[in-house]
This record gives sequence, structure tokens and C-alpha cells, in this order.
Amino acid sequence: PEVDGGRLHRAYHAGAGAITAYHNRAAVALKDIPAGMELFAAYGEDIEKGSAAASATIFDLSEKLGKSDSELDADLYEVIVQHLKQQSNRSMPTLPDNVDDAKELYASSKMSPNDLAAQSTRSMEWLERNGMCVDNIVEGLSTLPEAGRGAFTTRAIRKGQVIAPAPVAHIHRKNLELYYQDETETIDLMGHHAAKLLLWDEKSSLLLFPYSPVVNLINHKGESPNAYIRWSSSHTFHSTDWFGKSVDAILNETKPGLMMEVVASRAIDPGEEVFVNYGSEWQSSWERHSKSWKVISGDDVQYASAAAINARDNGPVSAVSETEDGSYPDNVETFCYAGVVDWDEVNDGDAISWTEPSDRNWQVKDRPVLCDVMSSKEDKFSVIVYTDDEENDKEVKIENMPRNAITYVDAVYSKDQYLKGTFRHEIRVPDGMFPKVWLDLDKGEDYGDSCQLYVAESSIPNSGLGMYSLKEIKENDEVFFPEIVVQQQDHDWHNRERYYWFHKRGRKESMHPKKERSWLMHMYFWEPRNTLGLYDGEDETQSIVPGLGMLANSHTGLVSALMTRPQVNSAGLHRSIDPGAGAFSAYHKYTYLATRHIQAGMELFVEYGDDWFEDRQKKLGVIPLSYDFEDADNILKHFFEFVDGIPSDKNLTQSAWEMVYEYLVENKKMETVLPKDMKEAREKVLEKGTAMASVPDVIRSAEWLEENGLCLDNIREGRSTVKQAGRGAFATRAIEKEAVIAPAPLVHFQRKHLHMYSYHEDTDHNDYAGEQVLLNYCYSHPNSSLVFFPYSPVVNFINHDGKSPNAFIRWSSLPNHHSEWLDLTAEELIAEYHAGLILEVVALRPIAQGEEIFIDYGRGWQEAWDEHVRSWKPVEGAKEYVSASELNEARAPFLTVEEQEENPYPENVVLTCYVRGNIRKKQETEPGPFGDAYEWRNLHKILYYHDNAYPCEILSRDEMYSGHAGNIRPEDVTYTARVYLDETEEDEGTIVHSIPPRAIEFNDNPDTKDVFLRNVFRHPIDLPEDIFPENWRDLPDGIEKYDNTMPEKTPNNGDGEVGKCTGPGGVCEQCQGDCDNAGECSEGLVCYQRSANEEVPFCYGVALFDRDYCSLPLEGTSPAASVGGAASVMAATVVAIGVAVMFA
Repeated sequence: PEVDGGRLHRAYHAGAGAITAYHNRAAVALKDIPAGMELFAAYGEDIEKGSAAASATIFDLSEKLGKSDSELDADLYEVIVQHLKQQSNRSMPTLPDNVDDAKELYASSKMSPNDLAAQSTRSMEWLERNGMCVDNIVEGLSTLPEAGRGAFTTRAIRKGQVIAPAPVAHIHRKNLELYYQDETETIDLMGHHAAKLLLWDEKSSLLLFPYSPVVNLINHKGESPNAYIRWSSSHTFHSTDWFGKSVDAILNETKPGLMMEVVASRAIDPGEEVFVNYGSEWQSSWERHSKSWKVISGDDVQYASAAAINARDNGPVSAVSETEDGSYPDNVETFCYAGVVDWDEVNDGDAISWTEPSDRNWQVKDRPVLCDVMSSKEDKFSVIVYTDDEENDKEVKIENMPRNAITYVDAVYSKDQYLKGTFRHEIRVPDGMFPKVWLDLDKGEDYGDSCQLYVAESSIPNSGLGMYSLKEIKENDEVFFPEIVVQQQDHDWHNRERYYWFHKRGRKESMHPKKERSWLMHMYFWEPRNTLGLYDGEDETQSIVPGLGMLANSHTGLVSALMTRPQVNSAGLHRSIDPGAGAFSAYHKYTYLATRHIQAGMELFVEYGDDWFEDRQKKLGVIPLSYDFEDADNILKHFFEFVDGIPSDKNLTQSAWEMVYEYLVENKKMETVLPKDMKEAREKVLEKGTAMASVPDVIRSAEWLEENGLCLDNIREGRSTVKQAGRGAFATRAIEKEAVIAPAPLVHFQRKHLHMYSYHEDTDHNDYAGEQVLLNYCYSHPNSSLVFFPYSPVVNFINHDGKSPNAFIRWSSLPNHHSEWLDLTAEELIAEYHAGLILEVVALRPIAQGEEIFIDYGRGWQEAWDEHVRSWKPVEGAKEYVSASELNEARAPFLTVEEQEENPYPENVVLTCYVRGNIRKKQETEPGPFGDAYEWRNLHKILYYHDNAYPCEILSRDEMYSGHAGNIRPEDVTYTARVYLDETEEDEGTIVHSIPPRAIEFNDNPDTKDVFLRNVFRHPIDLPEDIFPENWRDLPDGIEKYDNTMPEKTPNNGDGEVGKCTGPGGVCEQCQGDCDNAGECSEGLVCYQRSANEEVPFCYGVALFDRDYCSLPLEGTSPAASVGGAASVMAATVVAIGVAVMFA
């Protein structure tokens, strides 16, 4: 073929790389072809040899069987053919299925060449009656500047005439994905093959590739196309029964069976270019690409392909020594046709003379090999060729090579089609062309009319609600909707600070934070190692994952859904221009994958981990762990195999069973799972396994779920139509007026748990800093200390519309909703230490599929937002801010410490490396340029858990393949880094080499994300007045007076220690001493008597050893008292370094 970009250049055209560079692939007649004769292509020697062997077998069988008509001979033939078809040879499936067809084939094999030609030739009348014309269009340069090549008519076409048939090959869209595997066996998705030539429907994983002549060159016009596509009316070539087959069934078909037609929508003149409408999605995608397209590398302007160099350099060839000055670009490599060489007879380092092959088409049939041109003399060249063969890896010098045996080839992944950011989009078939059974991709655009995901009572007794899938889910497929993750930063630290400051202000709390149980979310949070949240806090972050992360139960033997890593971004909002920045969590698209085949109707279980159940044995009782179920299944399997293999002896088998049963009950906790009767155990447990037997109702019927559950898949996440809202919830199907859109089970707690404080090291005091972002996802009331967090799938994406909402909320009628709690006081409700309230989101009017869902957040919320927008201004340095997620998405090479001296990374990010934490114990070092170093190893899930990410700095970038600027193939590069495994000031770092790029990422430093800005919006969603009980309104003066900004902490007085007494007459003020009794303290304070380093409540800083201090009284302590003994003192941690250092 010819190879060029169709006038498109990567430096000037957005369409470069969107088309294949290979074209004008011509076929040459090997013999005279009579008019009307069928054309046969050479498939290649390997296939032809296999076909000849198969034909010989069949011909031999046919000759022997042709003399007999017995049924036995016919059966014998079919048995032999079935065996042959099971072999790997590609030609075998074409063998005749029955003996009669084989006899006919045998008879044709005995024909003379003339007879065979006659049989393969059709008359013009027959072809016009039974065939379709395929030469109405021909290739040419398109009239569209960015399209490259196009299809032009060879003759006049009338309106409604078929321009070209388009038989299509069926493939799965995953077959277009381009992956790259580096030296560490790390695999990453880098892009997609060109998709312009494929027909598709966005709701289907099925792609159709048309393969008749020239049809793939037909271009797009959205406004005035002169052609359209339709299914063919030819039943000879088009299998309409495939319209009833599933995508999987079609993909299993070994031969094409579908045909489309390109039809003229108006009369078309000879030589006119043919256009169809690719669809509005294609048009919009191209417009976005054109606007955002830019030259990736400065070298692109000088880019020249191998084809261009071959065309212009048909004469001189530069030797290796001459190309060192850059006369040829690094995207091309020199290849040579070695001529006639018997590589088995040539040794490494030999020198031979070039011999021209006898076949005049040697440049077409021979394969060139990599070479270096060393010198030239009178149009003859001396080269070194590299065979690069695992069995024959040789360097051979070849003299007297002619110029036409030397060519230039594009380096791997250097062509335009492999550029990053090239245009990729399939051709959209008209609506309705794909039958509904092919629409297997549930993107939320079309989930069908019936619900597929339910919440109902769990199959595990006394475990509350559970989630059930009514659709079958294959292993490794996504389990319904991605979710949001809300990070609760340093909850315990903030909670302690809140406790101390409430006391300082004279407010009383019921108990110390370490003892109170009112933070119900503690029962639901995930470790931040699972959610990329480790660097969100200085102390301990709690990750809150609604949907599967909170609503699904766990079963140690039936885990079916595994968390993956979330995406982290701000949904297009930036702190420099958007008041909504920081008002929502940046963590989203938190996807679960099926770890097993999930049957329709089965309850979904996530993995809490065996440790979680072991730590709660006192509360939950003894529960079989994952390995208990596995061991029990293996023991049962081997036991019954043993029983079935010995002579029947009831006494022996019963005795053996009793021993096995006793062992499984005592050692594998199977008492509630295994029946005592051996026969019953075989029938009920052996086949389905002990885990399935432990929950008999784990699979529910559709009727049971419809009657006892509520639908969870009516909404899915998407980018909100309200810009400042970030993401929103959209209907997956049409929803009727007053229908329940989604249930919303609630976790209840007090708003005080969302308070945040900041510590000022320079003045040694803390102040109130605002509230956690979790507040924005909670429901509340302005006169209540209670807040309620909904945790069913996607409901936290529902946004506000105060003028025309399409939904509202109400209390649920589900039996799991504790309606009696509505009569409790706020204090009594907090004492209920488990979830039990359920809201419902209900449609106010009919809602169309794909429409965004809105509720009214309330007047208080609206007024707070309006005031926030009016008063908002960006924080200092906002314009220059770059987040860690933006740096990670850039996929740029990581800079070394030396390179960062001139181009430092932003101060708000930290570079982290995923390394095994015990590498120093498990591996030996080896010498390196930076000292003794450990080799990085890709261990199981090392890139999965965030606690394997340690702060690091890059020492060197070790390139093995430099790559080509802007291409999808990454540089084949590893890094040597100093990794700080101990994360202490004394840690001098551990050298680790061979770290792949995928094991390195940026993380935001604590407190630097948008959600931690001081100017972010915080306000709960207001529950309507008519559904919020009066008895929950425990703050009659409003939340504002209860929840106002905390006063500053008392600073230190004196020179670096907690102050000496400076009050009138030497009286000791707050945190001053020495005192002997309360009479020496200011009014309202008590004297804390200390015998050593005891802590003093509400005092911070340095305290002298054995000095007594005045401070606020604890609850139950009279201000007139003197408090003695360490047991009575509850405050901040004391660290003794010569003197006692006290801080929160």
C-alpha cells in the first residue's frame, strides 16, 4: 500500500492520526481472469498447506465412500470430520458437514482447469439478479480539509439507489483498547485504535466493521449528506435472525452474518464525494476536539514520516556517522532487504555479499530487517543487519547492497495514529437500527423499564437492610453505580478539641469524647488506605462511602464486590473563580468490581475483612471466617469422595461422619451451617458450599424483591447541569409522578461532630475553623443539633432547585423505618446507636429518562448560598494553585531533586512512591550510584492500598526507551528514589531503584485541598418543617447561637512556660501558678495540685515540673475546690522532656 497522512500534518491539522495512513492497497491479477469469474485471493502458504491437507483427507474419504450408500459410512464420515474440525487449523471449519457434500466436492476436484473456471463464472444476468454492485465508488482526496481521503462516485447514482453494500464484521469494543506493559509487568490503558471506521450504538458493546470496497472512506456531513445507511434487504447475505440474538451470542459467531447498505438520499453526479451523517454525538465530539486540539511537542513542526523520507530520498542514503548530526529524525529507523541469505549457514559477525532474489516481487514478499548503513561506494552500500531473532540473534555485514534494498520505517508507536489526543469516535447508526437486545451497556442512559438493584431485608438474620441485584453480573464486571467518597478529616483530634473548648465556654458535655457513643458514623467508615484518603489529614482520616460501602452487608464466605480506586478531581471548578469550589467531595467514581459470578436475585456482599469480625466477637458472636468456609468445603468434598469410594458400611461411614462433623463444628464454626445428618449435609451443603448454605435466602425472587424492597437504580451520577454543583443525579429511566425515585436510609448524629479546629503554632492557640464537608451532604433543621446522612446509592448527588424541583422527600413506609423514633427527644434518638430512619425521594411530576433530579434544599440553604456567593472572594494564591490530581492526569515525567531546583513542584503536593513497607526486612540491598539500594517489586495489591504510598523524592530517571514526544506509548522508564518509610524527622530515607511510573503519584498535603479552604460553603440540607418532629428541636434559639465561632485559646504568658501569676494582688489567672488552693485563683477557676507531670485541663504549652496551676473546673467539680491527684485530671497529652510539654 501507499503510506501517507492524506495531506494532514500533526503540527497543523486536528484530524492527523484520525485516519489510517495505509491506502491504495492494490490487488494484482496472477492470471487472466475471464469476465464473470469469481475472484480468489491468496491467503498465504500456511493456510493453503492446511487446506490442501484437509482437502486430501476429504478427497480420500470421498473416493472410498462414494461407492457405498450405507448409513454406517455416512456416520463414519461425520465422526472423522468432527474430529478434524476440533483441530487448530483455520481451514478445518470449512470442510463439508455430510458425506453427500463431500462427494460433490470430490467430483469437482477431478474437473479440468477449464471446467473449474466455467463453474466459477457467472453470467451478467445472474450477477445483476443475485448480486450487488461494489464499484460505484472509488478513493480520492476528500473535499473536506481535515478528512484526509474520501469516496467518490464512478458513475451517476439515482436517488434511492444502493451506492454500496456493506457487509460487517462484528467485534467487541474492548478489542480496540491499547494497553502497554512495562518491564515491571505493570499494565495500563493508553488509548484506543482508530474507531472512525466502526458503526455503533452508544448503548451497545457491539461494534460493526464494514469491509466492502471503499465504504470506509465515506466521510461525514451533518447538515447535507447525500447518502444514508440501512440494513440490507438481501436475505442471502443478511441474517435477520441475528436481531434476536444477544451480543454474546453474536460475538460467538465465527462468520459474519450482517449486511448494511449505503443508499443515495438524492441524485449524485459522477465524481461527486459521498457523505453520510455520522450522528450528533460524533459532530459534537469532533467540535470539542477541534477547539481543544493543540500541538503536543515542539518537534512536531519538523516531523517527517518514513514514507515522506523514502519518497524524497530515493537517491542518497546517509551512513551512521552522518546521521549523528540529526539529518534523520529519531522517529524513523533504517531497514534493509537482506537478499538471498541462508541464516543457518551464516555466523554472527560474518561478512557476505548481497545477492538479488530471483522473484521480481522480492520487495513485496520479503521482510526487511533492522540495519545500519556503514559506508557507500558508487551506489553500493555496506551495511550491518540485525536479525533480532530469539533463535538466530546475529549481526551480519552485507556488502554491495543496492539503494532499492534500503528503506526507512516508522519507529514503533511513532505514526500519527498513536499520538496522544488524536480524535477517536465511532460512527453512530441511526436510532432504532440496533435491536434492543443488543443494547447491553447500562450507562444510566437506558436501564430498561424494570428495576435491577433493590434494597430489602438482608438474608443474614438480624442484619438490617441489604442490597440485591436482579441482573446477573459476571466476574470482574462493574457492580452497578460508581459512588462518592467523603473524607472526614482528623475526626478524633477535632472531637477532643471541641470537648475542651465547650468546657472553656461554660458548656457541659455529657461525657468525654473517648467514652461517648454518639458518633454513629464510626460504625460505617472505611480505612483511608482503601480510598486514597491517607494524606487528607494529619491524624486519622475516616472515609465515608455511601451505597455499597454503607448499605451492603458483609459475609466472610460470600464476598462479591471489591473496591477499586476512586477518581479525584474538582468537576471542572477552580478555587480562583468558583464559589462552589470545596463545597463537595473531590472523590468520586468509586467503583466496585464483581469478585465472583453474581446470580440474578443474589444479595451483594462487600469485604469488611476477617479482622473486622474477629474484633467484634463479643458483640456478634463467633462467626466463621473466610478460610473456615474454604477449609470446610475441601474437607466435605474429600470426605464424600472417600465415602463413595469404599464398600458400603453404614456403621463405618456414620462414625467417620460424626468425627468430621465434630471437627468442623469445633474448629471451623460450622454448627449453624452443617446439618447433623450426613445425607442432609450431602444434599443441602456439598454442591453449593458451606458459605451459600449458611444463608439459605441469599438469592431472592423478583416477586419477593418487588413486594418487600425498594428500587436503587433509578438514578446515576453525571456532571450536573448546575455548574457550581459539580456532579448531579440523573434518571436512568422514565419515572412516574409520585413514584419513589430512591430510598434514603439515614445515619443520625450530632452536628458538633463536624466541627473543625486549627492550631496556630506561632502563638500556641487553637480556634474554630469551620465544619467538615460531610455537613453539605446531611439533612438537618436550624433549631436542632441533629444531622442525618443518607447512605443509599447516588442520593448524595441530588442537587437543589428552589424554584422548580422535580422531586421531594418524605418519611418511608418500609417496615425497616422506625417511625416510633419520630416521637423520641433529640437526646433519646442519639442514644439509639444504630441506623433506623429512612427517607424517600419522590417524583413531584413525571421525570424523563436522563433528566437531572432536583429537590428544594430549603429557604435557609438558599439564603446561605446567596450570601456566600455575594461575599465570596478567592483565597490568596488561588490563581496559581495546581492540585495533585491535575499533576497526576498530566502524566509528565517525574522531576529529579536536581531538576526541581529550577522547576519546583507546588508546595501543596507531596510526591509518593508505592513501596512495600517491610522492604528492609524482606530484601537484600545492592550497590548503586546513590548508595545501597533495594529493587522495587510489584507485589500483590501494592498499588491498590494507599498505605503503601510513602513520601519520596526522585534521584534519577533511568530511561530504557526514550519514547517519542506526545505518543500514547509511555517512556520505558523507571526511577530511583529516596523513600521515607518511617516518615519521621530522623528518617534519612531508603534508596529504591526500578520504580515504574505507575507506582509514583502526587498527593495533596493535609489541609490543602479545596474542601479545607476557609472560604468554602457549608450548610446542611433543610428537612421540611412538616416532617421534622418538634421534639427533635432542642435548640430553640437556633443553630447559629449554639454553633458560632469558638473563642481563641488562652495564649501562654511568660517566657516559654505556662504563665506566672499576674492577676491583681498576685492572684493566678487561667493556666497560671504556682497555687495552693482555689482562693489563690481568679473567680471561677480551681487549683490543680500536681505531684509530678500530671496534665492540667484546658492548658497548653510548657509546664514546670511539680508546679500547681489554676484552670477551668471539670464537670462535677466545685470552683472553690482544689483538685489533687492525676486520676482526677482529664486533658491533653503530656510529653516529658526535662519539663512537661502539654498540648492538645
